[in-house]
Amino acid sequence: MLRLSWRIRLLILNAVVLIAAAIVTSPGKAHANAVNLEAPALDEDAGGFHKVFDREDRLPAGIWPAGYAHPERWNDTAWSERHAEPTERGLHLRVSRHRIHGKRHQGAEMHINGTHHYGRYEVVMQPARGDGLISAFFTFTGAAHGTPKDEIDIEFVGNNTRQVQLNYFTGGTSYGGAWIDLPYDAADHPQLYAFEWTPSEIRWFVGDQLVYRADGERLALPTYASTAMLSTWAAHPSLSGWTGPITYEDGARSTVHCVSYAPPGDWGAQCSDTFETDLPSVVVANGSLF
Repeated sequence: MLRLSWRIRLLILNAVVLIAAAIVTSPGKAHANAVNLEAPALDEDAGGFHKVFDREDRLPAGIWPAGYAHPERWNDTAWSERHAEPTERGLHLRVSRHRIHGKRHQGAEMHINGTHHYGRYEVVMQPARGDGLISAFFTFTGAAHGTPKDEIDIEFVGNNTRQVQLNYFTGGTSYGGAWIDLPYDAADHPQLYAFEWTPSEIRWFVGDQLVYRADGERLALPTYASTAMLSTWAAHPSLSGWTGPITYEDGARSTVHCVSYAPPGDWGAQCSDTFETDLPSVVVANGSLF
């Protein structure tokens, strides 16, 4: 049932992208915070990907761990290849209290080869538990890519893993995000989280349930093809209002079981093809999807 649902959704998504690309700059819809009002053409060479981490204790092709220290202050974590641990029970992204390269912690960030654009992004994961920690699946492009900062996020804060934060950035400006209450502890249960990105809308899902959408009215939507990433890291103390104080247990980790992307019209494999769960549904109040 889930396979048919996503295949039909991708066919519809393809039509939505083609239509929305033509109307996204419609004169009747002003974007006060717009950075790039004309959506760039789709990258016809950007195919989908499907990475599964539960099958063997090595990384699949096309995904690699970062090994550098992020220069910005908000991230108090240096990326370490050794903190990305592929196992038959999933990819562990570990955080430790180890000072290196001017940072007070080491963590893991995974990059998926290439840049990707509109379509459906999925991850099956369990975030790390612990005050001060962030676990995320996101798309990103910025100065290092020669573009403004565009980003679409699925994030968990380790001091409350019964919530997921959904957010995006356009030209370095944050939408502000939405906190979605979960009827389970995400750190204890694998679950599928996803977003569908078109020129006119971003729709986020927990399992097969639509839980939030953004239509670009408050802030123009991201437009640049981006790199898909996974990360688990410790925040700088200046972000304690968001993450709580840095009191996590050394060795805390998130676990990723699968990650996938399908461009509009792509019928390739996705995480949702085989993932099943009996977790309860999110309660979404009427009118709260925006």
